[in-house]
This record gives sequence, structure tokens and C-alpha cells, in this order.
Amino acid sequence: MKRIVQIFIVCSLVIVAAVSFGSGQSGAGEGKTEEQVTLNIPTQAGWRCVDPIWNRADLFTEQTGIAWKVHGFPGVDLPAKQLSELTAETHAFDITMIPQIYLSLFESYMMPLNEYIERDYGSVEKFKELFYGATIETCTFDGDVKYVPFHLNAKYLVYRKDLFEDPKEKEAFRSSFGYELKPPETDEQLIDIAKFFTRPEDDLWGMVIMGTSGRWAIVGSLYGTGLDLVDLDNRSTPFSSGQSKQKAVEAVKLWDDLLHENKVMPPGTAAMTATEAYEMYIGGHAAMSFGWYGDYWDRLTSSEIINDIGESGSFVLPTKNSSKGTFLSIWTNGIPKDSPNPEEAWEFIKFSISEDIQQAMSHESGQASPTVKANEYAISQGWVAGALMREAERGKVPIRHKNALDIFNMYINTTSLYLAGEKTPEEFVDLLTSETETILR
Repeated sequence: MKRIVQIFIVCSLVIVAAVSFGSGQSGAGEGKTEEQVTLNIPTQAGWRCVDPIWNRADLFTEQTGIAWKVHGFPGVDLPAKQLSELTAETHAFDITMIPQIYLSLFESYMMPLNEYIERDYGSVEKFKELFYGATIETCTFDGDVKYVPFHLNAKYLVYRKDLFEDPKEKEAFRSSFGYELKPPETDEQLIDIAKFFTRPEDDLWGMVIMGTSGRWAIVGSLYGTGLDLVDLDNRSTPFSSGQSKQKAVEAVKLWDDLLHENKVMPPGTAAMTATEAYEMYIGGHAAMSFGWYGDYWDRLTSSEIINDIGESGSFVLPTKNSSKGTFLSIWTNGIPKDSPNPEEAWEFIKFSISEDIQQAMSHESGQASPTVKANEYAISQGWVAGALMREAERGKVPIRHKNALDIFNMYINTTSLYLAGEKTPEEFVDLLTSETETILR
């Protein structure tokens, strides 16, 4: 833990030397009267999913009498900047804005929100009912809600409906595999379909993935068996031996089968960025693509892309246990214990999860909502892919440990070796176990 905090503080001191606190991006709310509280809110600069919030600064002030000033930082620097301010007790920010892999690291600095929740929502139980289960439980520590989710994403598959629904393709697929061509429900069906559409001579591949973020594919496959990543009691993995290890090997083997055994993905997949995979898909060079398509759904459904490759559909990654999965990307707001304006900060949190704001975020950026009602409406309007509701329903609460960040980062390096073909499925699972044990020692 000390090592993690030291790394964050050193990194953030570099940031502070280069960027003064008063710099960053400013939202509406500057130039207000001295009597008016102005919240200082950190955010990821240039993040289009939160722009619908910042664009409604006047509405927030009209509703609450509170203003805000937004401080934008590069995504890689945002957690370090916030943690350094918390450890130095500078009272710099009224809100923390962080993704779930940092929640355990920040948790001791955060206010429990139960008192606010009970006052304004009736009870913690009623409040939690607003959200998909894993999204709010991820934010709960020993019964205390410490954060509130406002953004949701998950990896899922998109596919070209023009190919899947073409009568000639459907007939050819049935002749080859003996069943109907449709979005797959099992690993085996996914592999069959990817093999069927892999036609290098036509510059068409069965599948393309965002390889540089492949760790989340591996994590999702492991979660999809019902396995967790750590066994804290034994300071190891739950899949270090026996049947659990075999389940883990079978889960991760899907990616070896697709990439190396059946070669349904283009060369260089392991190093392919999200943008490159997206460009290959919209260029018509892949029948299916797996990745963070919550960041691109509004583009895939635009008339421009539809004119080029037709409409896209979505489906969840088949897992060994269809009710289990997946890794959810959850961004949260919390209130630091040293927040200068906790009551006003709570008003901002309520504003960010209100139905109107959540629907605006979906409509204007394509993001899914962690609140059930807003997400269902967004999907009904076509603003969000249907697969995202299914993944939200079966999402898993991630690691709750101070070393969660180290473990997730370890998956980056080990997965890159695996996708590059340098490890067999068995060797990869053994490597995950040994590296996890090293971190937890």
C-alpha cells in the first residue's frame, strides 16, 4: 500500500509542477457572487461522456443555487492528482471522480453517504434499487455507500447485420455447420461464425478485438465461469489448482482458439488499439468486433456508418456460465472527508444521477447508465446497445483490496504475452497465479 501511495504522490508532484491548480478546463459557474458556493470538481479532460453534465452548469445553478469550476486532467494523471491532494489534506476538491479499480485505494479518505441517502431517498435499500446491483455494491464498503456510480460501460461484441442476415450467407453457413446463422450463445458458436467469415483473400476477418485492452477480455472470461481473481484468505488465486484451475484454463482458451488456432483475427491483433479495431470494423474488414463499444455506439448507429457497412447489432460475449460475467467499467463520484462543501457536493452527485442527466449522457455520448430506469429508456431509443443492459445485469463486483490496482495492472503485461502467442493457456493461468501471489505477499 505504501508503495502505491508513494508512486501516486511522486507522479502527482510532477503534475503539480507542470500544471497549477487553477489551470485545467473551466465549466460555467465562474464569475459568480461571493456568497454563492462554487464546487471544485476534478475530471478527465476531453471526456465526451461527461460533457452533457458540464454543458448544463446553468441548469444546476438554477436548481440549487450552487456553481462549479471543473478542473480537467489527463486520464492517466487524474487519480494521482486527486490522491496527492487527499494525502496532503489540501481541501482542493469537493468531489472525487474515479473509476472502480481505484475505489479501495481511496476508500479511507471518503465520507460515508448513508446519512445523505437516507435523508433524500428514504433508505439505503431504496437508493440501491435505482442501480444495477454490481454497480452500487462495488461502491459499498462494510455497509457504507462511499461512492455513487454515474457512468457504465462494458466490453461486448458488435456485428454486421448485412452479413448475418444475408440469405446467401445464411444458407452457406447452415450447409457448413448445420444450424442457423445468428448471434452466438456459446464459445463454440462464436468460433464457428468467426471461422465462416474469415476470408483474408477478401480482406475480411471473422473478428477483431481491441488487443491493447485485452486484459478485460481475460478478466471477463474468468468472471464468466464464476471465478474471482483473488483468494484473499490464501493470498493466491482461486484457480491455482484442481478443477478451478481447469475451469480457468478453459475460460481463457477461447482467445487462444480464436487468435492462434483458428486465426480468425488479423495479424498484429495483440497490439491493436481501440481506435484501430474500431476503424477496421467500420471499414468493413471484420464481421464482428469485441471491445468498449459503449464509446462508439452512437457512431455505429449514425447514418454515415450505416451507409458504409449497414446496421450493427450487439451481443454479449458468450461465457461458460451464461448468468455470470463480466467486468464492468464504472466511474463514480464521492465526497472526500476534507471536502470544503459536502452538502453542496452531495447536490452535485444527485444531479449527476438524475434521470434527465443520465438520459442526456446516453443520448449525447452513447454511454450506458448505471441506473436501471435511465438505461432501459436509452436502449429503447437506440442510444445504447442492448448488450450493455445484459452485461449490466450480470456484472460482477470486482476485487475489494488495496492491491486491486496492482493486480489489474499485472493483467496488462501477462495478457499481452498470451495474446502474442508466447504462453499456452495452462502457462498463462500459472503465470496469473504466481504473479498474484507475488503482489499479495
